[in-house]
Amino acid sequence: MGIEGRTIFNGIEVSIQQEDNGKLSGNVIKLNDNKYVNMFVEKGDNWVSDISRVSNFEFKLTEKKIGSALFELYGQTTSVELEVQFIDNNTISLGKLSSHQGRSAVVYRRVEKIE
Repeated sequence: MGIEGRTIFNGIEVSIQQEDNGKLSGNVIKLNDNKYVNMFVEKGDNWVSDISRVSNFEFKLTEKKIGSALFELYGQTTSVELEVQFIDNNTISLGKLSSHQGRSAVVYRRVEKIE
C-alpha cells in the first residue's frame, strides 16, 4: 500500500500481511526521500501494528508515529489509532477516530507488486 495525503509520508510503501495468528500488520518496504523518514524509519519496520474490524465497512488501524523511538524516551505515545473506510477496491481512507466523516485526504492505495 502506498501512503498518500501527508507530505512527510508520501511515497512510503507498506506491505500488509496476515500473520500466523490471523492478525494483520504492515511492514515498510519502501522509503521516500524525506530527511525525517530516513532518520527514524527503516525498511522492515513494523508500521501498522494492528488492523481490527469496527463494523461491516469500518476498521481501526494502529499506525506508528514517525520518531516513535524518540517519543518513547520521553514517555509519549508512539502510535496513533485511525479509523479506516474503504473508498474502492484499491484505496482506504484514514482519519482520526471520532472525527472521520468518510473520505479523507490521507489514503493508503494499493500499488502493483513488482517481482
